[in-house]
Amino acid sequence: MALSDIQFFGKVDRDRDGKITSNIPAWYFDTHIDSMREEIERKERAITRNEIPYEDLERTKAEIRKSRVRLNEITQSKPTITDKDRDKVGEWYKDLEEKIKDALPTRSDDLMGRANPQEEFKKNKKPCIPVDASLIKALGMRQSEGKITRDQAVTAYKIIGKALGENTDIERIRREGNYGTYHSTNDITKAILEGMRQQQG
Repeated sequence: MALSDIQFFGKVDRDRDGKITSNIPAWYFDTHIDSMREEIERKERAITRNEIPYEDLERTKAEIRKSRVRLNEITQSKPTITDKDRDKVGEWYKDLEEKIKDALPTRSDDLMGRANPQEEFKKNKKPCIPVDASLIKALGMRQSEGKITRDQAVTAYKIIGKALGENTDIERIRREGNYGTYHSTNDITKAILEGMRQQQG
């Protein structure tokens, strides 16, 4: 599969017009997939053991067939990332990780309530994170001038991380921080150096 052909949302995630109908692709949810398999197997065992009343037998078989088709659609919709493409998709993952980390309040700011709620809401809903155009295409996301919202970035990070078999826990990447939420690393370094100069002066 060529990189430009990778789609993280399959037919099962789209309506008749091809529009994506959910934020997260169906293949992402392992627990739901396992539950579907277990339900199919349970009904098949019940048929084998003659536990299904005769009048319900055809309906149960039809349910199994329908569930198997649905399960197959879901599992087949997960993108196959070739060795050739893994490096590029891995770059997307790492790039999103760094940009999300920079866009999130630090752990200390979050715990101490120093994060500005209005600013955080804007970051969640207003396109502010620039990303690769090919990533936007692969995820079918809306964008504005090549930028997506922080909410979208988090969603993209989780989907791509899941496809790669990587960690998708956002709290894991949050900076600790003892300074204000909106200080960059450069700002912090400058503040420390300035403080040292003042002490020496």
